[in-house]
Amino acid sequence: MRSICHGSRPAGRTIRTAQSFGLFLLLGILFLVPLAANAQSPPVDGMRPADLRRHAIVGATVIPRPGETIENAVIIIRDGVIESVGEGLDVPAGYRV
Repeated sequence: MRSICHGSRPAGRTIRTAQSFGLFLLLGILFLVPLAANAQSPPVDGMRPADLRRHAIVGATVIPRPGETIENAVIIIRDGVIESVGEGLDVPAGYRV
């Protein structure tokens, strides 16, 4: 006959607790691994697509020098470089206004 001490757990409960912990750990790993994998994107293999950045800002107030103001100016920008600034300039085809 087996004696039961107060404060001890039955063996079946310990196994179920260990299984629950293992399941919780497995679910945690399965959740975190895809997040870590998406943290970085791989480098582009080959040529990158040429995204032509062409913008035109219309109706701007430009102050090129102290005391000089151009109202309703047009600013033409291609690939991050200002090509021209002036009043009444025509926006070339293909530029985003």
